[in-house]
Amino acid sequence: MMAPFNPRCFYILKKQIKQLVAILNKIHPEGNYQENDDYQFEQVQRDAKGFPVRKLFTDKRAVSTFAFWIAVFSCFLMVYGLNTWLPKIMQQAGYGLASSLSFNVVLCTGQIT
Repeated sequence: MMAPFNPRCFYILKKQIKQLVAILNKIHPEGNYQENDDYQFEQVQRDAKGFPVRKLFTDKRAVSTFAFWIAVFSCFLMVYGLNTWLPKIMQQAGYGLASSLSFNVVLCTGQIT
């Protein structure tokens, strides 16, 4: 019997069967899960071993992993560029130093929320 959610959950890895059965019966009451059911502890523990970053590239996840990393890096580069170069660009466009710095403060405040 497989769990209706990720089998690598905390309760399976820790072999806390009572808590696992209680959660499964809350999620799917018609399942009538029991403590003596086979929850495949050994397989889950065997699959959980290894280097976590390497698992990001298994099961055809390499493209999505690289795409996510590129998106995050691009966002970091954009934030760095705006915080570093925006006041200088605004000064070259004719705005005063106080105006460009206040706009940068407003931009940074907006990034927090």
